Amino acid sequence: MNLEQSAISNRIAQWAAAAPLLQEVRDADIRQADTARSLANLAGTILRTAARMPVRTSSGLVDQQRIFLKIRSA
Repeated sequence: MNLEQSAISNRIAQWAAAAPLLQEVRDADIRQADTARSLANLAGTILRTAARMPVRTSSGLVDQQRIFLKIRSA
């Protein structure tokens, strides 16, 4: 086994050893998450961003189809 293969094997072994602890951390984070608060924060961010954007006069669907037609014709 060359040096690069050995390094790759070592990295895989490190991740395999760390996997159970990482899963415990992930599970704890999920259990402690305040989903309602997170959604409220996300909604607030979206509303603040949307308020700064210009009002659209269309959904963009016509433009999207025009682009698809150009791609298909190319």
